[in-house]
Amino acid sequence: MDTKLKNRHKLACILIFFTILIPAAMVVGRYQLYQREAAANVEKEKRSHESSEDFMMPFVQNGYIMYTNENGTEKERTKLRDMLDQDAYWEWLTNYKMLYPYIDYEMENEKGEVIARSSVSTGEQAMEDDMTKYAFSFTIQYDKNGKPMAQILSGSNKSKQLLALRRALNDVSTQPDEAFLYEDDEADTQTDGKTNTILKNPENCTFRYGITEKNLKAYLKDSTEMDFSEQDEVPDSADRMIYALLAAVALLACVYPSVKSFQTGEEQIFQAPVEVAVPAFTVLLTCAPSLVRARVTDGLRSEGTETLLWAAVFAVDYWIVTNLRHIWTCGVRGYIKEYSLCYRKRKTIKNISGKICGTVKSAGRKTLYMLEKIDFRDRGQRYMLKVVLINSILLVPCFIVGQGDMMWFLLCDAVLLFIVLNIWYRRMRRRYMQLLNAAEAIANGNLDAEIGTDLRMFQPVGDALGTIQSGFKKAVDEEVKSQRMKTELITNVSHDLKTPLTAIITYVDLLKNEKDEEKQKEYIEILERKSLRLKVLIEDLFEVSKANSQAVKLNLLDLDMVNLFKQVKLELDEQIRKSGVEFRCDFPEERLIVHLDSQKTYRIFENLLVNITKYAMPHTRAYISIREEDGEAVVHMKNVSREELHVKPEELTERFVRGDESRKTEGSGLGLAIVSSFTELQKGHLDIETEADLFKITLRFPLVSH
Repeated sequence: MDTKLKNRHKLACILIFFTILIPAAMVVGRYQLYQREAAANVEKEKRSHESSEDFMMPFVQNGYIMYTNENGTEKERTKLRDMLDQDAYWEWLTNYKMLYPYIDYEMENEKGEVIARSSVSTGEQAMEDDMTKYAFSFTIQYDKNGKPMAQILSGSNKSKQLLALRRALNDVSTQPDEAFLYEDDEADTQTDGKTNTILKNPENCTFRYGITEKNLKAYLKDSTEMDFSEQDEVPDSADRMIYALLAAVALLACVYPSVKSFQTGEEQIFQAPVEVAVPAFTVLLTCAPSLVRARVTDGLRSEGTETLLWAAVFAVDYWIVTNLRHIWTCGVRGYIKEYSLCYRKRKTIKNISGKICGTVKSAGRKTLYMLEKIDFRDRGQRYMLKVVLINSILLVPCFIVGQGDMMWFLLCDAVLLFIVLNIWYRRMRRRYMQLLNAAEAIANGNLDAEIGTDLRMFQPVGDALGTIQSGFKKAVDEEVKSQRMKTELITNVSHDLKTPLTAIITYVDLLKNEKDEEKQKEYIEILERKSLRLKVLIEDLFEVSKANSQAVKLNLLDLDMVNLFKQVKLELDEQIRKSGVEFRCDFPEERLIVHLDSQKTYRIFENLLVNITKYAMPHTRAYISIREEDGEAVVHMKNVSREELHVKPEELTERFVRGDESRKTEGSGLGLAIVSSFTELQKGHLDIETEADLFKITLRFPLVSH
């Protein structure tokens, strides 16, 4: 017996499967039929529209616009512009802009002269001589009294189109409140004590219009009011078919569970709550017709995919009806008790509603507390109260004229407005005080005071205050740095001046007591060397000071940078050989002419090369290249330093700053400072980079333009 029941259950599953699949296949099988009918309906609607007054109206309206622009007075053209700017006549300008790119037209005066034309289809100056070549063409001729006479030359249905064109001409000419109006003192008429303004038609002119088949289709497609959708034209029989198939599946969904041997309908999947099944059934009945219309007109589809889609739809239908079937087995009340989540969770819902009521009461208490804290001695509070009273006074006449029994709404509006304004005022005051406290802290010297970010309308002021704070901090840091550098400068100057001076004093004392002539000569040579070092140091310091004070006079002339650099290198050749550094140079063959002071530029190159011989690691290579880049003469130098560089690149150009902080090597610490000063004086650019013990420097000077 159990085996028999199992077999019957399998049979039920097979029946359910085909119950879902067969209607899906039937829907997909009708796609092509519905698509052909929809396309035919769309074409019918298009042809019907081409013979309608709505289709003709934009042509007629465009005639008035063209006539006024080409043949009207300045006063009339001004009125035309004023009219098209009004919302009531937006359709005129919209139709004009929409139709213009698709039509060929000509406007002739009474002498037969063409005074306006456009030929968008042929790209020529004139329309086709044979206007019957157009898919739709016609003429409108206005006599001296402004009476129009229309003639259809080509079209899908000439008689209907001519009738529609005449109706459009009649509507524009006789309905001044719907058309372009001119004031005509002689034509003013009185109707019920009101003056009607008569429309002024074009006079003594002829309009010729033509539109090709291609442009006609494009115009009908692009126009929002002429958007013929195949989806809207799917026959109503598609809706009836979907509802019939849904009803058939629903009927079988009720039949199968009633057969007890099928053992179906009581599975867990068919125990969905009322809150899910009922809305799902409503959505299904509402969306099924729209879905079939959308899928029929969708050009990209495969039959297999569409069949699966509709199988899913009918599966949902079967599932929903099987769930709702319990209404007949349990009764409405029993069904709600058994399958309603709200009923089963009524205690939870009651708790939630209690919480909502509690929240509302709490908000009410907070509102009352806020009203109790209102201080009308505060200027802002008094100002808000004035705003609320003025608002109430302005609203009173509206309620008196309208509905007097709505006066209670005025009181609620006033209270609510005051509460909202009070909340807004408190928040703005809090943000204002936050900003004011930050400003006072900064004024008292606390440059790390927090300004805050949630300042809303005061955010621009907060940003400006933050900029001021950053500027103050930067200025303080710069001042501290300047004071530190001044102290270091004095220390370094004292050290570098004192060292040779001490040596000079020492050797002078030794020279006084020395009797040996050889020793005396040795002491004199040392004194000479130390004196020259002291002289060079003082001269370098003097040059840097003059450069920083802009007191240096430049003798500018055109010179070849490559030759000048080679000359400096040649004169320092002996010092380069003694340093043990191998120089690898890359010079261009062409001349690089720059407008510089030769002496100052010579000093720049000399200081840079001497700097390499002093501080580069012996038995390494120094790479030097000169080339043209973007209209500039660029000198690149790089070498490996003997000592690891701990000084920042921007600090190396400061006075008395040296790469060897221990100051073991002989030097003034002014070499790069002089290079930087002379480079800036000559409108050049100096860039220094360090990476561990790698030292790189780049010089740029503008080339002389030819």
